[in-house]
Amino acid sequence: MIQRINISEIKPNTGQIEGLPANPRQINGTKFEKLKQSLQDDPEMLDLRELLVYWYDNAYIVIAGNMRYHAALELHITSLPCKIIPPETPVSKLKAYTIKDNASFGEWDYDMLANDWDNAELDDWGVDVWRDENSDDKPENTSENTSENTSKGAPLTERFVIPPFSVLDTRKGYWQKRKKAWRELIGDMGESRDMTLM
Repeated sequence: MIQRINISEIKPNTGQIEGLPANPRQINGTKFEKLKQSLQDDPEMLDLRELLVYWYDNAYIVIAGNMRYHAALELHITSLPCKIIPPETPVSKLKAYTIKDNASFGEWDYDMLANDWDNAELDDWGVDVWRDENSDDKPENTSENTSENTSKGAPLTERFVIPPFSVLDTRKGYWQKRKKAWRELIGDMGESRDMTLM
């Protein structure tokens, strides 16, 4: 059952439940600031992804969502949507929920990220994206950062002919276009290869 709970009744998992270690997930510095900004920009995300809490010692202990809880505290949010885990749930399950909530089972398709998504938005949303020499880690008013090609947030395809990855996917459209242009330029459709190998 999901219900809004006053944040004063919620406590982080510090290891107070016997057999359940403290929450091992940490977000510090810039990442934590981005999480807070995310909650400010899209507060409805809290309702879409509630905290998992477990009633213990007169408080709701956060089993999943500890970083959102800490961000909400700093933002002075007064209540949070929570799903209450049944009291008969064994500690082994609480441990599994703690880790599985933070585990990342999938992988990013970096070609799709580079071609279809905005680099600055991904970075703002907390996705660990690649950085180049012209990234916004540099001070804004340096002479190195004045080139037209360094527009903040420009997709990699605007800054590079082909995204700078060590493995190229030759099935992608940008690679097929490049191959077609190359063949038109040199007029080679592969016919001469047999002769040159003799």
